[in-house]
Amino acid sequence: MAIQYLHSAAMYPDRMSGGPTTNINTNTLTLDAVNEKAAVVYQAGQDITIRAVSWWMGSVAGTATDNTFDVRIETVGSDGSPTGTLWDTNTNVTHTFAGTDDNIVATTPDLTADATVSQGEWFAVVWNLTQIEATRTVGFQRYANEVILNLLNQTKGLEDIGAGWVEQNSNRTLIVGIKVPDGTYVNTDDGWLADTESTNSVSSDGAIRRAGLYFQMPFRCVVNGCKIHWDGGGDGVVRLYDSDGTTVLTSHTWDASKRVHSTLENNRRITFDDNVTLEPGTNYRLTFDATTTTVSKIQYFIVDSNAQLGAWPSGSDWYWTEHNGTSWSETNTKTPLMAIGIIGIDDGSVSIQPRRPSPLILR
Repeated sequence: MAIQYLHSAAMYPDRMSGGPTTNINTNTLTLDAVNEKAAVVYQAGQDITIRAVSWWMGSVAGTATDNTFDVRIETVGSDGSPTGTLWDTNTNVTHTFAGTDDNIVATTPDLTADATVSQGEWFAVVWNLTQIEATRTVGFQRYANEVILNLLNQTKGLEDIGAGWVEQNSNRTLIVGIKVPDGTYVNTDDGWLADTESTNSVSSDGAIRRAGLYFQMPFRCVVNGCKIHWDGGGDGVVRLYDSDGTTVLTSHTWDASKRVHSTLENNRRITFDDNVTLEPGTNYRLTFDATTTTVSKIQYFIVDSNAQLGAWPSGSDWYWTEHNGTSWSETNTKTPLMAIGIIGIDDGSVSIQPRRPSPLILR
Protein backbone atom coordinates (compact mmCIF):
# COMPACT_ATOMS: atom_id res chain seq x y z
CA MET A 1 0.00 0.00 0.00
CA ALA A 2 1.27 3.47 -0.87
CA ILE A 3 1.81 6.30 1.59
CA GLN A 4 0.88 9.77 0.34
CA TYR A 5 2.83 12.49 2.11
CA LEU A 6 1.46 15.85 3.23
CA HIS A 7 3.32 19.11 2.74
CA SER A 8 3.29 19.63 6.51
CA ALA A 9 2.14 17.55 9.44
CA ALA A 10 -1.55 17.63 10.39
CA MET A 11 -2.17 17.40 14.12
CA TYR A 12 -4.78 14.80 15.10
CA PRO A 13 -7.06 15.00 16.98
CA ASP A 14 -8.28 18.55 17.33
CA ARG A 15 -7.25 19.98 20.70
CA MET A 16 -7.81 23.14 22.70
CA SER A 17 -5.17 25.80 22.37
CA GLY A 18 -5.27 26.37 26.13
CA GLY A 19 -5.10 24.20 29.19
CA PRO A 20 -6.68 23.78 32.62
CA THR A 21 -4.35 25.97 34.67
CA THR A 22 -3.88 28.73 32.11
CA ASN A 23 -7.02 30.07 30.50
CA ILE A 24 -9.82 27.54 30.72
CA ASN A 25 -10.89 27.89 34.29
CA THR A 26 -14.66 27.58 34.28
CA ASN A 27 -17.34 30.08 35.13
CA THR A 28 -21.10 29.78 35.24
CA LEU A 29 -24.26 30.94 33.54
CA THR A 30 -26.90 31.18 36.28
CA LEU A 31 -30.68 30.77 36.31
CA ASP A 32 -32.83 31.54 39.35
CA ALA A 33 -36.47 31.86 38.24
CA VAL A 34 -39.11 29.77 36.50
CA ASN A 35 -39.05 29.99 32.67
CA GLU A 36 -35.49 31.29 32.56
CA LYS A 37 -33.56 29.38 29.93
CA ALA A 38 -30.06 28.41 28.87
CA ALA A 39 -29.16 26.99 25.47
CA VAL A 40 -26.35 25.93 23.22
CA VAL A 41 -26.65 25.98 19.42
CA TYR A 42 -24.77 23.55 17.15
CA GLN A 43 -24.41 22.72 13.50
CA ALA A 44 -24.31 18.93 13.27
CA GLY A 45 -21.00 17.63 11.96
CA GLN A 46 -22.54 14.23 11.23
CA ASP A 47 -25.90 12.47 11.26
CA ILE A 48 -26.98 12.25 14.92
CA THR A 49 -29.82 10.53 16.75
CA ILE A 50 -30.03 12.34 20.10
CA ARG A 51 -31.24 10.12 22.95
CA ALA A 52 -30.10 12.17 26.00
CA VAL A 53 -27.93 15.14 26.97
CA SER A 54 -25.12 15.53 29.50
CA TRP A 55 -23.71 18.80 30.75
CA TRP A 56 -21.34 20.11 33.40
CA MET A 57 -23.68 21.57 36.00
CA GLY A 58 -22.21 24.45 37.95
CA SER A 59 -22.99 25.57 41.47
CA VAL A 60 -26.43 24.77 42.89
CA ALA A 61 -27.30 27.16 45.71
CA GLY A 62 -30.24 27.09 48.13
CA THR A 63 -31.88 24.22 50.00
CA ALA A 64 -31.90 20.59 48.86
CA THR A 65 -35.46 20.70 47.51
CA ASP A 66 -35.70 19.10 44.09
CA ASN A 67 -36.00 21.39 41.09
CA THR A 68 -36.82 20.75 37.44
CA PHE A 69 -35.72 21.50 33.88
CA ASP A 70 -37.62 20.84 30.68
CA VAL A 71 -34.64 19.82 28.52
CA ARG A 72 -35.51 20.28 24.87
CA ILE A 73 -34.05 19.75 21.41
CA GLU A 74 -35.36 22.68 19.38
CA THR A 75 -35.09 24.06 15.88
CA VAL A 76 -32.96 27.15 15.22
CA GLY A 77 -34.25 30.34 13.63
CA SER A 78 -32.69 32.58 11.00
CA ASP A 79 -31.21 34.70 13.80
CA GLY A 80 -29.26 31.68 15.12
CA SER A 81 -31.35 31.35 18.30
CA PRO A 82 -33.68 28.56 19.48
CA THR A 83 -37.22 28.98 18.15
CA GLY A 84 -39.16 27.45 21.04
CA THR A 85 -40.35 24.71 18.66
CA LEU A 86 -39.38 21.13 19.44
CA TRP A 87 -37.24 19.43 16.79
CA ASP A 88 -39.92 16.80 16.46
CA THR A 89 -42.87 15.70 18.56
CA ASN A 90 -41.74 14.97 22.14
CA THR A 91 -38.01 15.59 21.62
CA ASN A 92 -37.74 16.72 25.22
CA VAL A 93 -37.64 15.30 28.76
CA THR A 94 -38.21 16.42 32.35
CA HIS A 95 -34.99 16.44 34.38
CA THR A 96 -35.13 16.83 38.16
CA PHE A 97 -32.03 17.85 40.11
CA ALA A 98 -31.26 18.25 43.81
CA GLY A 99 -28.98 20.22 46.08
CA THR A 100 -26.33 17.49 45.82
CA ASP A 101 -26.06 18.04 42.06
CA ASP A 102 -23.31 20.61 42.49
CA ASN A 103 -20.38 20.84 40.07
CA ILE A 104 -21.06 17.48 38.44
CA VAL A 105 -21.77 16.19 34.96
CA ALA A 106 -25.54 15.68 34.93
CA THR A 107 -27.26 13.44 32.38
CA THR A 108 -30.94 13.69 31.53
CA PRO A 109 -33.25 10.70 31.32
CA ASP A 110 -33.87 9.58 27.73
CA LEU A 111 -35.84 12.05 25.64
CA THR A 112 -39.48 11.10 25.19
CA ALA A 113 -38.66 10.77 21.50
CA ASP A 114 -35.27 10.76 19.80
CA ALA A 115 -34.21 13.82 17.82
CA THR A 116 -32.84 12.74 14.44
CA VAL A 117 -30.53 15.44 13.07
CA SER A 118 -28.80 15.32 9.68
CA GLN A 119 -25.28 16.50 9.00
CA GLY A 120 -25.18 20.26 8.41
CA GLU A 121 -28.47 21.00 10.17
CA TRP A 122 -28.62 23.49 13.02
CA PHE A 123 -30.16 22.37 16.31
CA ALA A 124 -30.40 23.74 19.85
CA VAL A 125 -30.27 22.11 23.26
CA VAL A 126 -32.43 24.18 25.61
CA TRP A 127 -32.82 24.01 29.40
CA ASN A 128 -36.09 25.63 30.51
CA LEU A 129 -36.30 26.02 34.29
CA THR A 130 -39.85 24.92 35.15
CA GLN A 131 -39.57 24.58 38.93
CA ILE A 132 -37.18 26.16 41.43
CA GLU A 133 -37.29 27.10 45.09
CA ALA A 134 -37.17 30.84 45.74
CA THR A 135 -33.77 30.76 47.44
CA ARG A 136 -32.10 28.59 44.85
CA THR A 137 -29.94 29.22 41.77
CA VAL A 138 -28.45 26.76 39.30
CA GLY A 139 -25.38 27.34 37.18
CA PHE A 140 -23.92 25.98 33.94
CA GLN A 141 -20.18 25.59 33.59
CA ARG A 142 -18.48 27.24 30.61
CA TYR A 143 -14.87 27.52 29.56
CA ALA A 144 -13.77 30.97 30.62
CA ASN A 145 -11.73 32.02 27.61
CA GLU A 146 -13.22 31.65 24.16
CA VAL A 147 -9.82 31.77 22.43
CA ILE A 148 -9.16 28.18 23.48
CA LEU A 149 -12.16 26.93 21.52
CA ASN A 150 -12.34 26.38 17.80
CA LEU A 151 -15.79 27.87 17.20
CA LEU A 152 -15.57 26.31 13.74
CA ASN A 153 -19.31 26.01 13.27
CA GLN A 154 -20.40 29.03 15.27
CA THR A 155 -21.31 26.97 18.32
CA LYS A 156 -22.62 29.38 20.91
CA GLY A 157 -24.13 29.58 24.38
CA LEU A 158 -27.20 31.72 25.08
CA GLU A 159 -29.36 32.80 28.00
CA ASP A 160 -32.95 34.02 28.15
CA ILE A 161 -33.94 35.51 31.51
CA GLY A 162 -37.11 37.12 30.22
CA ALA A 163 -35.99 39.53 27.50
CA GLY A 164 -35.17 37.05 24.73
CA TRP A 165 -32.05 35.13 23.79
CA VAL A 166 -28.70 36.81 24.40
CA GLU A 167 -25.32 35.36 23.45
CA GLN A 168 -23.20 34.94 26.56
CA ASN A 169 -19.73 36.23 27.37
CA SER A 170 -18.09 36.45 23.96
CA ASN A 171 -19.88 33.34 22.72
CA ARG A 172 -18.58 31.03 25.42
CA THR A 173 -20.35 27.74 24.90
CA LEU A 174 -21.70 25.46 27.60
CA ILE A 175 -19.94 22.16 28.34
CA VAL A 176 -22.27 19.60 26.78
CA GLY A 177 -22.28 16.00 25.54
CA ILE A 178 -24.74 14.42 23.12
CA LYS A 179 -25.68 10.82 23.95
CA VAL A 180 -26.93 8.49 21.19
CA PRO A 181 -29.08 5.32 21.43
CA ASP A 182 -26.22 2.83 21.93
CA GLY A 183 -25.06 4.71 25.03
CA THR A 184 -22.03 6.31 23.42
CA TYR A 185 -21.44 10.02 22.79
CA VAL A 186 -20.79 11.85 19.53
CA ASN A 187 -18.41 14.73 19.00
CA THR A 188 -19.91 18.20 18.69
CA ASP A 189 -17.70 21.20 18.09
CA ASP A 190 -16.56 22.88 21.32
CA GLY A 191 -18.46 20.60 23.67
CA TRP A 192 -15.35 19.24 25.46
CA LEU A 193 -17.48 17.37 28.01
CA ALA A 194 -15.65 16.88 31.32
CA ASP A 195 -16.09 17.25 35.06
CA THR A 196 -12.48 17.63 36.23
CA GLU A 197 -9.50 19.52 34.82
CA SER A 198 -6.01 19.47 36.29
CA THR A 199 -2.39 18.37 35.85
CA ASN A 200 -0.22 15.45 36.94
CA SER A 201 3.40 15.88 37.98
CA VAL A 202 6.07 13.77 36.28
CA SER A 203 9.64 13.47 37.59
CA SER A 204 12.40 10.88 37.70
CA ASP A 205 11.90 10.27 41.45
CA GLY A 206 8.14 10.79 41.67
CA ALA A 207 5.12 8.50 41.83
CA ILE A 208 4.77 9.04 38.08
CA ARG A 209 7.99 8.70 36.05
CA ARG A 210 6.42 8.64 32.57
CA ALA A 211 2.98 9.85 31.51
CA GLY A 212 0.94 10.67 28.45
CA LEU A 213 -1.38 9.15 25.90
CA TYR A 214 -2.55 5.59 25.27
CA PHE A 215 -4.08 5.58 21.80
CA GLN A 216 -4.74 3.89 18.49
CA MET A 217 -5.12 5.24 14.99
CA PRO A 218 -8.11 4.46 12.73
CA PHE A 219 -5.88 4.13 9.66
CA ARG A 220 -2.30 3.38 8.64
CA CYS A 221 -0.20 6.53 8.68
CA VAL A 222 3.27 8.01 9.11
CA VAL A 223 3.83 10.38 12.04
CA ASN A 224 6.68 12.83 12.57
CA GLY A 225 5.88 14.54 15.87
CA CYS A 226 3.30 15.52 18.43
CA LYS A 227 1.79 18.37 20.40
CA ILE A 228 1.61 18.41 24.20
CA HIS A 229 -0.08 20.96 26.43
CA TRP A 230 2.10 20.96 29.52
CA ASP A 231 4.65 22.67 31.69
CA GLY A 232 7.81 20.89 30.58
CA GLY A 233 9.86 22.14 33.52
CA GLY A 234 12.24 19.20 33.68
CA ASP A 235 14.46 17.46 31.18
CA GLY A 236 13.35 14.16 29.70
CA VAL A 237 12.55 12.26 26.52
CA VAL A 238 9.29 12.25 24.55
CA ARG A 239 8.90 8.66 23.39
CA LEU A 240 6.48 6.79 21.14
CA TYR A 241 6.21 3.18 22.32
CA ASP A 242 4.97 0.16 20.41
CA SER A 243 2.10 -1.95 21.77
CA ASP A 244 4.41 -3.88 24.12
CA GLY A 245 5.16 -0.73 26.11
CA THR A 246 8.88 -1.45 25.82
CA THR A 247 9.94 -1.01 22.21
CA VAL A 248 10.63 2.65 21.40
CA LEU A 249 9.56 3.43 17.83
CA THR A 250 10.84 7.01 17.82
CA SER A 251 11.69 9.74 20.33
CA HIS A 252 13.02 13.23 20.95
CA THR A 253 15.07 14.53 23.85
CA TRP A 254 13.42 17.43 25.70
CA ASP A 255 15.72 20.18 26.96
CA ALA A 256 13.67 22.27 29.38
CA SER A 257 16.08 25.20 29.19
CA LYS A 258 15.06 25.84 25.57
CA ARG A 259 11.31 26.01 26.10
CA VAL A 260 9.34 29.13 25.26
CA HIS A 261 7.54 30.92 28.15
CA SER A 262 9.56 28.97 30.67
CA THR A 263 7.14 29.38 33.58
CA LEU A 264 3.86 28.77 31.75
CA GLU A 265 1.90 25.70 30.77
CA ASN A 266 1.48 25.89 27.04
CA ASN A 267 1.26 23.96 23.79
CA ARG A 268 4.64 22.56 22.75
CA ARG A 269 5.21 21.04 19.35
CA ILE A 270 7.74 18.20 19.36
CA THR A 271 9.40 16.82 16.21
CA PHE A 272 10.56 13.22 16.50
CA ASP A 273 14.10 12.27 15.53
CA ASP A 274 12.66 9.85 12.95
CA ASN A 275 9.33 9.30 11.23
CA VAL A 276 7.46 6.11 12.10
CA THR A 277 4.55 4.21 10.53
CA LEU A 278 1.57 3.40 12.77
CA GLU A 279 -0.88 0.59 12.05
CA PRO A 280 -4.66 0.83 12.62
CA GLY A 281 -6.16 -0.82 15.70
CA THR A 282 -2.80 -1.06 17.51
CA ASN A 283 -2.42 0.49 20.96
CA TYR A 284 0.56 2.84 21.24
CA ARG A 285 1.86 5.04 24.05
CA LEU A 286 3.07 8.61 23.54
CA THR A 287 4.68 9.75 26.78
CA PHE A 288 7.05 12.18 28.41
CA ASP A 289 9.69 10.21 30.32
CA ALA A 290 11.35 12.34 32.99
CA THR A 291 15.13 12.13 33.41
CA THR A 292 15.44 14.68 36.22
CA THR A 293 13.85 15.31 39.60
CA THR A 294 12.58 18.69 38.36
CA VAL A 295 8.82 18.38 37.95
CA SER A 296 6.96 18.65 34.64
CA LYS A 297 3.15 18.89 34.59
CA ILE A 298 0.91 17.32 31.94
CA GLN A 299 -2.64 18.62 31.46
CA TYR A 300 -5.68 16.33 31.52
CA PHE A 301 -9.46 16.18 31.72
CA ILE A 302 -11.62 13.54 33.43
CA VAL A 303 -15.08 12.35 32.39
CA ASP A 304 -17.53 10.09 34.23
CA SER A 305 -17.23 7.17 31.81
CA ASN A 306 -15.13 6.04 28.88
CA ALA A 307 -18.24 6.43 26.69
CA GLN A 308 -18.25 10.18 27.44
CA LEU A 309 -14.80 10.49 25.85
CA GLY A 310 -16.71 9.98 22.61
CA ALA A 311 -17.76 13.62 22.96
CA TRP A 312 -14.10 14.56 22.43
CA PRO A 313 -12.57 14.78 18.94
CA SER A 314 -10.27 11.82 19.69
CA GLY A 315 -13.04 9.47 20.83
CA SER A 316 -12.93 6.80 23.51
CA ASP A 317 -9.72 5.09 22.31
CA TRP A 318 -7.48 8.00 23.41
CA TYR A 319 -6.80 8.18 27.14
CA TRP A 320 -4.26 8.46 29.94
CA THR A 321 -1.26 6.18 30.60
CA GLU A 322 1.42 6.43 33.27
CA HIS A 323 4.42 4.49 34.53
CA ASN A 324 5.56 4.37 38.16
CA GLY A 325 9.07 3.11 37.43
CA THR A 326 7.94 -0.51 37.47
CA SER A 327 4.81 -0.91 35.35
CA TRP A 328 2.28 0.87 33.14
CA SER A 329 -1.30 1.64 34.12
CA GLU A 330 -4.11 3.26 32.14
CA THR A 331 -7.16 5.36 33.06
CA ASN A 332 -9.79 5.25 30.31
CA THR A 333 -11.84 8.12 31.78
CA LYS A 334 -8.95 10.58 31.67
CA THR A 335 -7.51 12.23 28.56
CA PRO A 336 -4.38 14.41 28.23
CA LEU A 337 -4.23 17.39 25.88
CA MET A 338 -1.95 15.66 23.37
CA ALA A 339 -2.10 15.23 19.60
CA ILE A 340 -0.09 13.27 17.04
CA GLY A 341 1.46 14.86 13.91
CA ILE A 342 0.46 12.94 10.76
CA ILE A 343 2.80 13.51 7.80
CA GLY A 344 1.70 10.63 5.56
CA ILE A 345 -1.49 8.62 4.98
CA ASP A 346 -1.94 5.21 3.41
CA ASP A 347 -4.04 5.67 0.27
CA GLY A 348 -5.26 2.06 0.30
CA SER A 349 -3.87 1.23 -3.12
CA VAL A 350 -2.43 -2.20 -3.79
CA SER A 351 0.73 -2.62 -5.79
CA ILE A 352 0.31 -5.51 -8.23
CA GLN A 353 3.51 -7.18 -9.36
CA PRO A 354 3.61 -8.45 -12.95
CA ARG A 355 3.26 -12.18 -13.22
CA ARG A 356 6.42 -13.93 -14.26
CA PRO A 357 5.98 -16.23 -17.28
CA SER A 358 6.36 -19.92 -16.70
CA PRO A 359 9.61 -21.35 -18.02
CA LEU A 360 9.42 -23.00 -21.44
CA ILE A 361 9.92 -26.75 -21.19
CA LEU A 362 11.03 -28.54 -24.31
CA ARG A 363 10.20 -32.17 -24.68
